[in-house]
Amino acid sequence: GTLTPEQLLRVGGMLRATRNMKEFFKREEVEKAYPRLEDLAHILVPIKSLEEEIETAIISEDEISDKASTTLHNIRRSLKEKNSSIREKIHSIVRSNSKYLQDDLYTMRGDRYVIPVKSEYKSQIPGLVHDQSSTGATFFIEPMSLVNLNNEIRELYLKEKAEIDRILSELSGKVKINGEQCSSNIKILVELDF
Repeated sequence: GTLTPEQLLRVGGMLRATRNMKEFFKREEVEKAYPRLEDLAHILVPIKSLEEEIETAIISEDEISDKASTTLHNIRRSLKEKNSSIREKIHSIVRSNSKYLQDDLYTMRGDRYVIPVKSEYKSQIPGLVHDQSSTGATFFIEPMSLVNLNNEIRELYLKEKAEIDRILSELSGKVKINGEQCSSNIKILVELDF
């Protein structure tokens, strides 16, 4: 299985605690003051490379860093550019069709940019109808000129998700490879904490 970002953050936190504890017990004054605990701490094995990889890749329980991979960074940069481009285009559409619109703004339906068109003018704006207001007075239409851009953005989101899944899977594999050591470290940390 693949670990979630939250689970990976916990593993990273445990690895950081392992390294800090190991460094703490290396200090001469500590070794002399707590010889029995020092014996326990001696068994700890920091895995700094995995700790750093997790720290670099995962920002929070639900956010993966752009630094996690070059591919993810490039996908997100492309997403920003496409979103900027589509916003400019939709602002232009809103300005040029304001007399047909319920409001001079755009909105999202699902993950598609749409404009709120008065029901009596829906045939004036060529596009795909995504939704209708509860009163029936407004249709949310994706103008045909935006369909390809919206499709490109959707494809980029799918690529982003696939890359995030790959990153999480790769990190999970590295945790598995170091699983025995991680398990030993956590047992020792629990014992030291107790």
